[in-house]
Amino acid sequence: MVGYGSQIMRVVYKIRRLSQPARRRAWKAIYRARYGWPAPPHPRPRDEQPWLPVVQALLARWERYHAATVDLTISEHDDMFENGNLRPYLSAGTSALEIISEAMLLARKTHFGNLLDMPCGYGRVTRHLVKFFPDSAIFVSEVDKAKQRFCASKFAAEQIDLPADFSGEPVRHFDLIFVGSLLTHLNENLSNDMLHYLVRALSEGGLLVFTTCGRHGTVVSAGQGYVEPNALHRFARKGFVYEGAPTYGSSRMAPSWVLRTLESMPDARVLGHKEQGWGTLQDVFVIEKDTGWTWPRPLKPRWPWVA
Repeated sequence: MVGYGSQIMRVVYKIRRLSQPARRRAWKAIYRARYGWPAPPHPRPRDEQPWLPVVQALLARWERYHAATVDLTISEHDDMFENGNLRPYLSAGTSALEIISEAMLLARKTHFGNLLDMPCGYGRVTRHLVKFFPDSAIFVSEVDKAKQRFCASKFAAEQIDLPADFSGEPVRHFDLIFVGSLLTHLNENLSNDMLHYLVRALSEGGLLVFTTCGRHGTVVSAGQGYVEPNALHRFARKGFVYEGAPTYGSSRMAPSWVLRTLESMPDARVLGHKEQGWGTLQDVFVIEKDTGWTWPRPLKPRWPWVA
């Protein structure tokens, strides 16, 4: 080990004696040998549908949805049903359909073979999904298994258990995964693991739609006294702040943090980001799984002297 360290010191000493242009070339060579250099992407041919049929198909879905009757069965244990006010409860589900519709327009998709709603809760969004996608197999997942069983029994959905730490490989792949207000509660490591896991759980060409508490939500929470001043400073400096229990609390992440995380995934194609997209408070991200579309960013930070 000592010999290896002395070799490194000799290399560094020799590099320091070089001229500045030669020194930069040397550091670039070492950097490429250590991390590799990203090869130009070779995107596969995209078989996108024409724009007009996609719009027409979505309009037809909305007409069928409005003609249908959404199941208003609400569990007495539903923690999202506050003060017995039905209107904001239902509007959250309708807003989720609007988000998904916008994602379908971006990806030019008209249907999904199967889709996953997580965390499903007591069906705030699920009850709308089954009416909007009657031709899809709908799966629900939740850490609280009582909520998961309620959704499966009331809305004819299929249960699926996901690892709480998002480890391992997915046992099933989905054409659409909707994640409403889960990244707003996970710490930084779990948030990173969740995004990697769910991208792996997508079918080729599948969509991941998730929400976060971004810049606007953080400012609003701070104005209401829910964010400590020190946490607000950490958010401004790092782009991520977490408060609460070790595994479940309140997290706030800037768009830059989310995009940096997605840059490390070679098959995550960012289709869209909409601030205040869900309920005028949470941000929305739309990701398409497209293997070979781009290349991963080095896991280590770039050396500042490497152009």
